[in-house]
Amino acid sequence: IKEARKQVGLTQQALSDWLGIPKRTIEDWEGGKRKCPEWCEKLVVEKILTYNKEQRNTMANYVVNRVICRKEILDRYLIDYNPFGDGRSIPRPYITFNRLFDAKSLDEYSEKYGVTIAYNWSFLWNELSNGLYEIKFCTRWEYPIRAILRTLEVSHDTVWFACEENHIYVSKFYWSGGVKEDVLHIENDYYEWEEKNPLLFDTLEDGDDDVWYFLQRYKGTWKNWESHDGFKRYLDTSAINVKRPAFLEKE
Repeated sequence: IKEARKQVGLTQQALSDWLGIPKRTIEDWEGGKRKCPEWCEKLVVEKILTYNKEQRNTMANYVVNRVICRKEILDRYLIDYNPFGDGRSIPRPYITFNRLFDAKSLDEYSEKYGVTIAYNWSFLWNELSNGLYEIKFCTRWEYPIRAILRTLEVSHDTVWFACEENHIYVSKFYWSGGVKEDVLHIENDYYEWEEKNPLLFDTLEDGDDDVWYFLQRYKGTWKNWESHDGFKRYLDTSAINVKRPAFLEKE
């Protein structure tokens, strides 16, 4: 199973998501802790070998996000003690995009502006050693492009990273006379790194993703992906339908 999975470029998590096999079961099979029945192994391997890149492009359910900003921006626009608009303050605040648009509730934001944070995957924030804050969360199906654009409009020194769950490339949105997007192709290098760090994902808090730790040491080259139409490539479009930059296809 491991050989077939690596042959087609699937991670253990991606295989789990695709076939519905618990990731822990896959880990135990591949690590020799449990023996997969021969008939089952044959079926799984045959299925894996039908996998191709077109299927990978239809599997993205989540977009992982990491925002680096000043505490002032976190407190003013993203921390939300009344995310449901019912007037009741909650003890532990949510991270929302409501205050960026003066939306009164998550429902209003969703109806008017699009995708919200996937709260079933939670969210987290913490202070970095340089005094800035990082915020991590997932969105479901779509890039939160309206929130990205508004955040950078009100805070030109904020940087917003986003990566669909198949980890083909990472986007870095930032302000330079307007919102810009650089992308980093990580697909093969990320999968190789993940194979060498198989247990890291299981140690992460909800809302976190191992790609952020991969990037800490990765020396790839960021390339600008121009947009002359306000990033319509992301507007009201599922992540699976966002066409990757043409220059990545040549790498």
